[in-house]
Amino acid sequence: ANCDLFTTSADNAWWLLASGRWFTSTDLMNGPWTYAKPTTIPAGFAQIDPHGTWGNVLASVPNTPQSTEAVYQQTIPHVATLDRALAKAKLSTIGGPARFKPIAGTSMQYAANASSPLIYCKEMYYLCDTAAWFVASAPNGPWALCDAVPEEIYSIPPSCPIYAATYVQVYNSDADSVTFGFTAGYMNSYENDGTVAYGTGYSYPGSIGAQDLVLGNNSDITDDDTWDSYGGYPNTYGYWPSYGDDFGGWGFYGYPGWGDYGLYPGAYWSGDGWWGGGRGFGVGFALGMGFGDAWRWGYHPWGWRDGSGWWNNHWGGAYRRGWDNAARSYNRAGAAGDISRYGQIGPYRK
Repeated sequence: ANCDLFTTSADNAWWLLASGRWFTSTDLMNGPWTYAKPTTIPAGFAQIDPHGTWGNVLASVPNTPQSTEAVYQQTIPHVATLDRALAKAKLSTIGGPARFKPIAGTSMQYAANASSPLIYCKEMYYLCDTAAWFVASAPNGPWALCDAVPEEIYSIPPSCPIYAATYVQVYNSDADSVTFGFTAGYMNSYENDGTVAYGTGYSYPGSIGAQDLVLGNNSDITDDDTWDSYGGYPNTYGYWPSYGDDFGGWGFYGYPGWGDYGLYPGAYWSGDGWWGGGRGFGVGFALGMGFGDAWRWGYHPWGWRDGSGWWNNHWGGAYRRGWDNAARSYNRAGAAGDISRYGQIGPYRK
């Protein structure tokens, strides 16, 4: 199988691991498949050889060293200090001006056709571009680094497509610079009952409408930069992400699907999206998920028989690649919650 699929002889059950979540069925071909909480999977899964073919699944087995470490990695912030004068936001929209939709349970709205999370909150506009917050009085700017993100933004629910932006914090600021940090939720990786899972599990709509991009009539896309900076929302399922415990991150098997309207051959994210997995191979392939290259998780996404993981290049270089000219410093914190070197503004979001 091109996925993590197991069977248990005692009950003739099948167990499928998809995006870090377990599903079970007694009928392999016809299902139905039922979600299984990590705490309910067979105890024998914890005995899987961590160095063997299927060792990567141990991050999804509770109370193993691999899952414990994976959960710990979720909490470690990665921090950069950006120069106010040099950091310039990059934002594009497809299909005309930004179109805003309400965020359920809040008074806020988000732009459904923007290249990065763009939020209307308390009569101001907030843009999360490459793990840095910007603010403006109009949806097209001019943008300035934001040193006080409204508390309400951190109440955006996981059912909203831009939920991951809530994992980016302002940690400190002065007259010349602002310090930002993010944790793994920004990269679409979340704790799930003592394990880690990829994606929120919600099914998000396509981030473009049929009226925006029609095959053969793409007048909105005027140059490569416009295309490259725009992508869709992060999906949970469809390309078999697999966790690599060596470096603590997600890789993809590389089985592309098809996007909403045929122009994006991939799981919504052909070209560059605004957070998530590795750099793509140009329009037409599924795994281009790093906004402007800044958010790719590594140059070596690994397949289902490679246990090396792929965070090695991601965490150390995210801010460096995204804000090479504007960053005064960038660091990975030494431990979970350790931002003592930077101070703290607002709530710390694990």
